[in-house]
Amino acid sequence: MIEKPDWLIYADEVREQLSRLNGTKNVERIERHIWATYFKARNAKGYAGSLAEWKFLLRRKPPR
Repeated sequence: MIEKPDWLIYADEVREQLSRLNGTKNVERIERHIWATYFKARNAKGYAGSLAEWKFLLRRKPPR
Protein backbone atom coordinates (compact mmCIF):
# COMPACT_ATOMS: atom_id res chain seq x y z
CA MET A 1 0.00 0.00 0.00
CA ILE A 2 1.26 3.48 -0.89
CA GLU A 3 1.55 5.90 2.02
CA LYS A 4 0.23 9.44 1.70
CA PRO A 5 2.82 12.20 2.00
CA ASP A 6 2.70 14.26 5.20
CA TRP A 7 1.40 17.35 3.41
CA LEU A 8 -1.55 15.42 1.98
CA ILE A 9 -2.52 14.10 5.41
CA TYR A 10 -2.17 17.66 6.71
CA ALA A 11 -4.44 18.91 3.88
CA ASP A 12 -7.14 16.49 5.08
CA GLU A 13 -6.84 17.94 8.59
CA VAL A 14 -7.02 21.51 7.30
CA ARG A 15 -10.05 20.67 5.15
CA GLU A 16 -11.80 19.41 8.29
CA GLN A 17 -10.88 22.62 10.14
CA LEU A 18 -12.21 24.73 7.28
CA SER A 19 -15.52 22.88 7.30
CA ARG A 20 -15.99 24.12 10.86
CA LEU A 21 -15.08 27.71 9.88
CA ASN A 22 -17.46 28.00 6.92
CA GLY A 23 -19.79 30.95 6.91
CA THR A 24 -20.22 34.19 5.02
CA LYS A 25 -18.87 36.36 7.84
CA ASN A 26 -15.67 34.33 8.16
CA VAL A 27 -14.22 34.91 4.68
CA GLU A 28 -11.21 36.90 5.91
CA ARG A 29 -10.60 34.44 8.75
CA ILE A 30 -10.77 31.49 6.34
CA GLU A 31 -8.32 33.17 3.94
CA ARG A 32 -5.86 33.84 6.79
CA HIS A 33 -6.19 30.21 7.92
CA ILE A 34 -5.52 28.92 4.40
CA TRP A 35 -2.50 31.22 4.06
CA ALA A 36 -1.05 30.13 7.42
CA THR A 37 -1.58 26.42 6.76
CA TYR A 38 -0.02 26.80 3.30
CA PHE A 39 3.21 28.06 4.83
CA LYS A 40 3.20 25.29 7.42
CA ALA A 41 2.66 22.73 4.64
CA ARG A 42 5.57 24.23 2.65
CA ASN A 43 8.01 24.56 5.54
CA ALA A 44 7.21 21.59 7.77
CA LYS A 45 5.36 19.06 5.61
CA GLY A 46 7.23 19.17 2.29
CA TYR A 47 4.49 20.61 0.06
CA ALA A 48 5.96 22.05 -3.16
CA GLY A 49 2.92 23.57 -4.88
CA SER A 50 1.69 27.15 -5.10
CA LEU A 51 -0.83 28.89 -2.86
CA ALA A 52 -3.45 28.61 -5.63
CA GLU A 53 -2.87 24.86 -5.85
CA TRP A 54 -3.14 24.57 -2.04
CA LYS A 55 -6.50 26.40 -2.13
CA PHE A 56 -7.71 24.08 -4.90
CA LEU A 57 -6.59 21.04 -2.93
CA LEU A 58 -8.46 22.19 0.17
CA ARG A 59 -11.70 22.84 -1.71
CA ARG A 60 -11.64 19.42 -3.38
CA LYS A 61 -13.66 16.63 -1.81
CA PRO A 62 -11.50 13.78 -0.47
CA PRO A 63 -11.95 10.38 -2.15
CA ARG A 64 -13.94 7.81 -0.21
